[in-house]
This record gives sequence, structure tokens and C-alpha cells, in this order.
Amino acid sequence: MKRWVVAGVLVAGVAGIAVWTGRAPVPSDTHAQPATPLRDGGALSAGVPVTGRVVSEPDGRTTFTLDVPDDVTFVEIRITKAPTDLDLHVTFNQPVDDIGASDLTAATESHNESVRLSVWDDVPLEAGTYYVDVVPSPRGLPRVNGRPVDGDIAFEIVAETVRSGEPARLSIGRARRGTLSRENGFGGLFVAEAGEGMDGLRIDLADASTSLELYVSREGPVAFDGNSEIRLDGIESRKFLWLDAHSDPPLESGPYYIAVVDRYQSDAPVDFTLIASGSNAPPDEWLTIPPWEPTADPWETALRATVELITPAGGGSGVLVDAKGLIVTNRHVIEDTSGGLPGENGVIVAVAVDPRRPPVDMYRGTVIHADKPLDLAIVEITQGYYGQPLPTPHPFPFVPIREGPLPRIGEPLTVAGYPWIGGTTGRVTLTVAKGVVSGFEYHGSVAMMKTDADFHPGHSGGPVLDDQHRLVGIASETVEEELAAGKIGFARPIESLPAEWRKRIGGR
Repeated sequence: MKRWVVAGVLVAGVAGIAVWTGRAPVPSDTHAQPATPLRDGGALSAGVPVTGRVVSEPDGRTTFTLDVPDDVTFVEIRITKAPTDLDLHVTFNQPVDDIGASDLTAATESHNESVRLSVWDDVPLEAGTYYVDVVPSPRGLPRVNGRPVDGDIAFEIVAETVRSGEPARLSIGRARRGTLSRENGFGGLFVAEAGEGMDGLRIDLADASTSLELYVSREGPVAFDGNSEIRLDGIESRKFLWLDAHSDPPLESGPYYIAVVDRYQSDAPVDFTLIASGSNAPPDEWLTIPPWEPTADPWETALRATVELITPAGGGSGVLVDAKGLIVTNRHVIEDTSGGLPGENGVIVAVAVDPRRPPVDMYRGTVIHADKPLDLAIVEITQGYYGQPLPTPHPFPFVPIREGPLPRIGEPLTVAGYPWIGGTTGRVTLTVAKGVVSGFEYHGSVAMMKTDADFHPGHSGGPVLDDQHRLVGIASETVEEELAAGKIGFARPIESLPAEWRKRIGGR
């Protein structure tokens, strides 16, 4: 079966080590005695390793309990010292006989599985009792050193928790640095005081290497999805909000509790800056837009000119095609689920200041041309991220458009962009793939280029370059053959840009 995949729309998601499978109603016969007796592993205490054993049979199971107090924001449960592949199943509030009905499952090929639960998850951690089942993997007979296991399998299990603690105080007008890591449950808690007579309260989050979420609540010291009045969870790394008498919700005097959250639970600690202020403007130093350093290297220029585009609905990639800040991309990259386009200055443009690191949210742009049948669009950079005017002059790096006939079959190609699988955190780094022109296929009147270059969702809108780093096409979509585990990419040739659009590029 062939499966068409639009190679572009990047939607904010969560990378995790386990997946919630849903909390289904428990059938009335849930507590009927199973055919194989279950083993009671006892209670888990935070930070205390427990030695357990599980029967090496398909229905073998050892069940532990973990009581979670209401001030715990993060739990990690890990199997250690397992000699063979064991799986973890976690259920809240009551045990289940059918582990397929578990709330949370970790069932990879790792011997030592782990699960994480957080108050910031889509299905949040709750105060109460969790039932933790350790079972032999159903993917084959348990083996140790290649030999089948007969009898019990010994292992160690530990549950570690993070408690909320007192939120750190944000002084109005003073920036505060923070770090998110496993040690604080990937969440930082703060409180800012809106004083009587303040015109408004602005909260800014910046200087993070990945996409962090911002929760704001009046209800208590732990602001999370269940009780927060405001949640900013876009892909962009910089975030800000302004509360005043006319906002929704309106500003009230008193404490505002703020949580900064790394829902992707990055392996490396993530630093950030948080500031609360009484005026609707970021710090002056954040308004500086640095100039682009000149380079004579066309490859380095091409990397700089490959941008990430972010809209409220998702995003993808794009490529700068002239020094004035015009970007060519796919229309589907910037449209919402109903096919609508962002308003004025509604596209965030992130650039690779250092191609080895995630792009920086530097500019905003406006869609000036869009064609649905062609699936092409042009975005013009119009201002800085915070709405500040662009410096004058401020020439952008750009990729020159190749003139002349289409590339020949077999000609080498390079695709660049920001695919969502290009990293393990909320913001990916620039990713390049190489291939050749594998052939052509007409979509209407347009000869789409086929390529074996390995591009993925998020690459859409990114440049397809020839061996002289000139723009020959825009990465657009892939078609996959599930039975053959094969995939081929399609790029829209740059020659399909409408003539009136071409006139705007480079002041033609």
C-alpha cells in the first residue's frame, strides 16, 4: 500500500520514553482471579531500590504499588539489573488484570525499561496510588546469554520522585536564569507579584536552546495544564505574554504562579531566561538584531539561507532567495488546518546563526504570495521577532536561483531543512540529505522532480540545490511504499514559480 506524506507540516509534539494508552473504564469482572497467580511485589518508596522476581512465563507478573503525594510533580520508575527483556505497565488508582488496559506502557527491546510521569503530561500525574506491573516481554521466550530462562527472573526496580518545593520569586524588571533537567522534573516554578496600580504584567521567556512551554496560574504554586489559565506551547523558543485590564483573563493584583516546562525531557540540561515586567516591551538588549557576517563560501551561504518557518498551526522550512528577505516555501507549510493563511507578520522566521545548533527565532514575516494548486508561497521578512524594525541596511544571505532547463536525471541534489525527526528535543537542528534526480512525474502541468534524497516531514519548503549550491526546487512531499519499506521524495521545480513572483525576487 502506498502512503502519501506531506513532507512539511511540523506540529508540536512530545518525545517520550513511554506512551499513554488511555484510561479505559474497568470491566465489571476486572478483579476475577486470573489463571496465573500474580505476585505481590510490595510498596515502592521514593529513591529506595527494591529487588523483585517475576515468573518467566507468558502470564507472569509482579505488581508493585507507589503512593504519590500531592506535592510530587515528576516520577520516574526504572527497572535495573534485569538479565533479560522485561516490560513495565503502570495504571492509576486500581489494578487491572488485563495489562493491555494499562494507562502507561514501556515495552521496547531494552532489558531495563523506564517510565516517566509528570503533572505536565497530556494525561497528568495525579496524587494517589499507582500500580506498577513488571512482566516478561511477549516478544519471545525470556533468554539470558542466549539460553531460555526456566523459573524466576530477578530484577531491581526503583521509583524516584521530584517534589514541587517553593516557587522562586521573580522581581519585577529583573531577569532570572533557570535550568531544566531531570533533577527538577523538567519544570521550573516561579511566582511574580502584580502590584496594585500596575498597568499590566508581561512575562518573557528566552535564551532556551529548545522549545519550552509556559504555564501561568492564579490558583496555586504548581501551575500545570490542569489548573493554568494560560498555556503557551508553540514550537518557538521565545515566548511572551501581556496581561492588562483588557486581556483574557484580565490582570488582577496578587501573585501569578508560573511554570517553565521542558515537555520533551531533553537529555542535556536546558538553560533559559525568565523576566516579569510592568511594561509591554522586552528588555532592550533582546531587541538587537545582529548583522549577517559576510562569507564567500556558497555552501555556508546556503545553510544560512535555509530557515525554519513557524505559524500557530505548525510550520516547516523555507529558503531565502534575495537579500531583501524574500522566502520561498510550500503553501501547506504556512496554512492552517482549514487552509487559511497567517495574518500580517504572522510567520515566525528562525535562522541558523550556528548550523550545529537549533535555529534562533529572529524575525517575523508576512505572506505576500500563495498559490494552492502550485503549493508554493512567498513570505517577506518584515520585522524582528518582537515587532522591532529591521536595521538599515540588513542584507540577508540567499541562495541564487538556477536559470535554464530542469536538472537532468542522475544529476546530484542536496536537500536542506528542519525535519521533525532531526533531533530529540523540541527544536531540531538543520538537517541535510543528498541524492540524485531519480526521474520526473507530471502533476498537472508541472514536472515534479523525483529524488532518492532522504527527506521527511518538516523538510517541506526547504531548498533543493544542485552541485553548485543553486536553487533548483522546493522539497514538497514523499510517497512511501509500506510493503517494500521504500520512499521517494518529490520536489517542485523552482521554474514553476509564477512570472509575477519572479519579478519581485532580486528587484527584477
